[in-house]
Amino acid sequence: MELTQMGLYLFFTCAFATLFQHPVSPIRHLVVNDTVRRACFGISVGASIVALALTPWGRQSGGHLNPAMTFTFYRLGKVKLWDAIFYGVAQFAGAAAGAVLATAILRGVPGDPTVRYAATLPGVYGSGVAFIAKWPFRLL
Repeated sequence: MELTQMGLYLFFTCAFATLFQHPVSPIRHLVVNDTVRRACFGISVGASIVALALTPWGRQSGGHLNPAMTFTFYRLGKVKLWDAIFYGVAQFAGAAAGAVLATAILRGVPGDPTVRYAATLPGVYGSGVAFIAKWPFRLL
């Protein structure tokens, strides 16, 4: 379940990033404002996560599609260590499979520098500013 859910999540994320960011995508030309395009991308990815979490498999697994959530549940005592390890391995394998599937179906386009497999990278101000900006959220 975890492998499939994470694979679908990464597949849809790569597909939406390609649709909204790649230079030859018609959506990129229809939505010319970069901020609006990023907001649409975020809404699309968020809707995908909600849809996956609300499936029978998502409900059974607890809807934590990402290893960070799994290991958080482990730290809270909600998941046993071996379960967390196996969930994490399945989630990483699913993520890799989803990215490979998106790359194969979309003919390598998610690897384009404008899409970068939907990776979130620090902006023009660099890694230091990104780290400091995220620091308060790490304390939550």
